[in-house]
Amino acid sequence: MNTINYRSIAIFIIPLLTGAVSTYFIRVWARNRAWDDFDNVQMFEKIADFRILGGTDLADRLRARAIPNQRLVTTFDIHSSFTTMDEAVHRHFLGESISVIHEMRPPRWFTFSTVADEALNQVLTHFEYPQRPLPLAKMARPFAFITMLYPLFGVMPANVNLDDAIQVSEEINYIWVESKREPIPDLRENKERLQDALRRLLPDKYPCTAEENPINIIMPAYETMWRVVLHTFLAAGFREVDQETEQQFREVIENVPECLTSNSLNDAGIMAINFAKEGLRLYPPTQRINRAIPPQQPNQQPTQVSANIQEAHRYTSIWGADVLSFRPSRFGPEKPPSAYMPFGAGRHRCPSAKDFAYKAIIIQVVALVRRLGIRDGGAKVRFNDPVLDNDGRALMPMGRMDMEGWTMEVGRGD
Repeated sequence: MNTINYRSIAIFIIPLLTGAVSTYFIRVWARNRAWDDFDNVQMFEKIADFRILGGTDLADRLRARAIPNQRLVTTFDIHSSFTTMDEAVHRHFLGESISVIHEMRPPRWFTFSTVADEALNQVLTHFEYPQRPLPLAKMARPFAFITMLYPLFGVMPANVNLDDAIQVSEEINYIWVESKREPIPDLRENKERLQDALRRLLPDKYPCTAEENPINIIMPAYETMWRVVLHTFLAAGFREVDQETEQQFREVIENVPECLTSNSLNDAGIMAINFAKEGLRLYPPTQRINRAIPPQQPNQQPTQVSANIQEAHRYTSIWGADVLSFRPSRFGPEKPPSAYMPFGAGRHRCPSAKDFAYKAIIIQVVALVRRLGIRDGGAKVRFNDPVLDNDGRALMPMGRMDMEGWTMEVGRGD
C-alpha cells in the first residue's frame, strides 16, 4: 500500500500558497492605495475649487484665497485676484487677464515665436554664450520675462532694455526666495529697484494705482512660466526618455509654431500641446494650492488647508507605473484625469488653462532647442549634482535655489 509523502507535498504546496497569499495581499494593498489616491484627489479638487468651504459666495472664496497669499502683498505689493477680498479688484484683474488671452488670436502665435527668438538672442549675447558656460536659471528668467512682455503689454524685444529686464527678473526671484524666511526680512530696497526698472520698461503704465500696477499680471504670467519652460526643455532634450517621446519631440521642433496658428489644432498641434501638459504635470510650478477655512468659533484663527498638486500629478494608480517619466503621449485627445490640476480646478481654473499657457510654454521650449540644441546634438548640461549628472532618469528638483548651479556648454567631445 502506497504511503502519502506529506513532507514532499508540503515542500511543493507551501511556496505556492505563500506566493498566492502574497499576491492577494499585494493586490489588496494596491486596490486600497488606489482608493486612497482617488480620495485624495477628490479632496484636493474640493480645496482648489473652494467646495471645501461648503455653500459660499464670491466674498468667501476671495477671503479663502487671499489669506494664505498675504505675503505677496507684503513682499511684492500685489493687489490682484490672488490677494484681494475686494470683488471689484477681482473682477478688474480677471477681465484684464481674459483680455490678454483673447488678444492672442491664432495668427499672433507666429509673432510670439519671433519674439521668443529675439528675446533669447538678446539674453545669450549678454551671457556671452557659447564662449562661456550658460547659467540656465539666470538665462531662463529674463528670456521668459522679455517674451511675455509681448502678450501682456505689446512690447517687442527691440524696445526692451536688457539690463532693466534682468533687474526685474532677478529682483522678483530674490524677493520670492527671501519671502519664505521667517521672519520676512526687510525687502523695501529690492521692491524699489523692481518698480524703478518696471517704470523704465513700461513708462505708459505709470503712475498707477495699486490695482493697476503691472506687477499684478506679471507675477502669475511670468513667474511660473520661466520655471516650467526650463524644466520642460531639459526634460525633453537632456533627460532619458523613451523612443516615442524622442521622435515626437523632433516632430514638435519641426512643426512649432505653424501647428499652433489655426483655430483648431491638428495632430501636430495636439502633440505639441501635450509636451507642455506633461511639463506641467511632472514639474508643476504651483506645487500646492492653499485655502483658509473660516473658524467655527469667534476669536479663532482660520484653518489653512492645501491641495498637493505635485502629489496628485504623481500617483501611480492614476498615471501608470511610469509616472515619474516624462512621456507626453500619456495625454490623449480626451480630457485629462481630474488629478491634473496645474491651473486649479472646476470653475476656478486659471483663464490661461485652455490653450494660452500651453502654447506659450512649448513655443519658448522650441526656441531654446533651436538655438541651444539638445543632448543628441552635442550640447551638454551640467547640473553640478552627482545624482542628476549620473542618472538621466532622476527627477529634477524644482526649488529656485536648486536650479542656480545648472549650466550649459557646447559639447567638446568629452
